[in-house]
Order: sequence, then C-alpha cells, then structure tokens
Amino acid sequence: IVEADFLAMTKGDNEIINIGRGIETSDFEVFDTVRQAIGREIEPKYEAKRKGEIDHIALCADKARETLGWEPKVSLRDGIAAAAAFYRKKLGKA
Repeated sequence: IVEADFLAMTKGDNEIINIGRGIETSDFEVFDTVRQAIGREIEPKYEAKRKGEIDHIALCADKARETLGWEPKVSLRDGIAAAAAFYRKKLGKA
C-alpha cells in the first residue's frame, strides 16, 4: 500500500484508485490471521450489525495496475505476520 501511495504522487491525475487484492476477505479471516500472528488464543466478540454496514466487498485493483503500474505483492497472511513481528520488536517482545 505504501508503494501505491508513492506511485500515486507521481502518476495519475488526482484520481480515486482502489488499492486492494480483489479477494473478498471476511472480518473473521482478518481476526484469525492477526490472532495467529500474535500467538494469542482469544475469541472474537460479535456485535450486532450496524446500520449501513457492508456485508461483502472486494476492492478491484485493476485501475491501480493500469494507472500506477501497481499490484499487490504481499499476501494478507504475510503482511500481518510482518506487521506483528515489527511491533513485537518495537515493543521489545521479539
């Protein structure tokens, strides 16, 4: 995403461009991936759906590919694992 931000500063014409993988990912999948990356046995807390909340979404990055020459290079799992490792090191828990 950072790479896409840098590319957007020099390419395009102040356009709105989705940055995503084009793969629908559930809230639970994100939660579970973070839970595994931090090595914690915690359970999700479910709340009632909020008004206007989107049920399903997958951002298409075709325009980013065409306009910026960008495409995702890191999987969700690898990106979350890298972020968890960064924060463990930053907090002295590596």
